[in-house]
Amino acid sequence: MLETRIMASQTGKLDPLPAGPELSQAVAWVKDLVRFVGPGFHPDTPFEEYNTLDGAPSFTPRQCAIMKTGLQRAWSVLDAARKDLYAVAFRVQRNLLHK
Repeated sequence: MLETRIMASQTGKLDPLPAGPELSQAVAWVKDLVRFVGPGFHPDTPFEEYNTLDGAPSFTPRQCAIMKTGLQRAWSVLDAARKDLYAVAFRVQRNLLHK
């Protein structure tokens, strides 16, 4: 069973995306994911490849699995609705960088 909340990020918390999300849920989750990972987030980068400044993994294997599953679910919903996941993520990244 998935945890009800992923913790341990400098940028906050992230709830797992449930199976069969609505479009609005998927968009909101992607925005939360970008805030959780930070402005360096890229949808094509495996979560296991994110590291801290000292080279340690940024996320636990369990967090990576939950984020990967959520991203796959969100991508499916956004793609079916012809919404660009990259554009959704970029808007959040731009806001994070301008803070």
